[in-house]
Amino acid sequence: MSDSEPLLVDYYKDPVSVSVDVRRVRMAGFCGPKLSNCCFFLSIWGIVMLAVMGVLFRFRSVALIEDVPKYSEEDGGINAGYDEASTNCFLAAGLYFLSFIFCGYQKYAISKGYTRL
Repeated sequence: MSDSEPLLVDYYKDPVSVSVDVRRVRMAGFCGPKLSNCCFFLSIWGIVMLAVMGVLFRFRSVALIEDVPKYSEEDGGINAGYDEASTNCFLAAGLYFLSFIFCGYQKYAISKGYTRL
């Protein structure tokens, strides 16, 4: 097979034959290099910041008491507020981790020369 012939893959050997040019099938990037780099580093910062805040809320840091939601004593009081704030920080850090994965893929796709959608 020479370089000028298209590389075709036949998926079905039935009367209806489907062929795909393998060299043209590429995964597409969603955003450009500057945006993917910016979001990548913001995701790292968000993960670190929110994880540290989640740990501080879990240890019931007095410095963060103004950010704790107020609960009545029958609902658990201030401890329930600290637990809720800690859980929210960890959930937000998880969302930043998903953004980190997505932007990391975008950086990889751009470095391999994939085109945008």
